[in-house]
This record gives sequence, structure tokens and C-alpha cells, in this order.
Amino acid sequence: MARHNTVSWNSLIAAFGQCGHAEKSAELFRRIPLRNDMSWRVLVAAYAHNGHLSEAVESLREMLLDGLLPDEATFVAVVSTLGHAGRVLDARRLLVSMVFDFGLDLYLEHYVCMVDGLGRSGKVKEAEELIANMPFLDTDIVWKALLAACRIHTDQERGARVAQQALRLDSSAPGVLSQLIF
Repeated sequence: MARHNTVSWNSLIAAFGQCGHAEKSAELFRRIPLRNDMSWRVLVAAYAHNGHLSEAVESLREMLLDGLLPDEATFVAVVSTLGHAGRVLDARRLLVSMVFDFGLDLYLEHYVCMVDGLGRSGKVKEAEELIANMPFLDTDIVWKALLAACRIHTDQERGARVAQQALRLDSSAPGVLSQLIF
């Protein structure tokens, strides 16, 4: 590969991360002759995508120490991984930092990650309240994330109400009905 073709290196790091090879992504990252902010972002995403939370957070810290800033997508990756690990308080803190420390905007994807994380942690009421108060129009995706949590935590009453919301937004989704079986 061309020594100074950072775009190609970044593409390889991302590809290996997407295919479940975070360690290979990290190895390639260490070999890049010229790193840029995207190099760091794809490394963080590779770790996060593969559930390597401590490595993702450490890479995020190193990125900041290197004087480079994460973007909104980098935060989505880390917040999602924090949510899957049940660390919703850390996920919330990270989103607050994203807005107040980095001046970035929250997107619907950030809310979906938080709803999913709250739901996985058994905080289904809080997740539903977050949907009701988010500054975006609701989507079937956010309701399906909450529906999955209702199923996991056998919250049938809320699950029926949430399924109606998901069906209202995507009536062609047969998967929504199958999630109603507790």
C-alpha cells in the first residue's frame, strides 16, 4: 500500500473492524505512517463495534491527547457499546460531554442508543420517557429498541403500548408482532 495513502489505511481498519477483527484493526492502526482524525475514529469504532469497551474508551482518550476531536458517529459507537455493557450512566455522561465539551449535536442515533441501553438495564420507564421528550419525531427504530427491552423484562402492558407505536410508524414490520410474545 502507498506509504502516505491514509485513506486506504483507514478503509482497511474500518473493514477489519466491521468484520469482527478489532485486533487486526489495531495492528493496522499502529502501522499507519500518517494518522489523521479519521484513523482514530475508525479505530474507536472498530473496538466499539466488537464490544471491546475499555479499548474503545482508551483509544478515545488517546485521540483527545493527540489533539484530535471525535465526531458524532464516534460517540454513537461508544455510547452504544456502553449501553450494551449496562453502563448507562457513563453513556449519559459521554453524551453530555459531547454536547457541552465538544459542541456537537445529538442526533436520533444517540437517542436510540440511550433507549436501548436504558432498556437493557431494566429502566424501561425511563427509556419511554426519553422517547417522549426527545427533540425528534419518533421512529419505528426507537420504539423497536424499547419493545425489545419490554420483552426482555416481561413488561407486557408497556410492550403492547410500545408495539402499537412501532406499528403506527411501520405497519409492514411483521417482526414487531413477533416480539409481543412474552
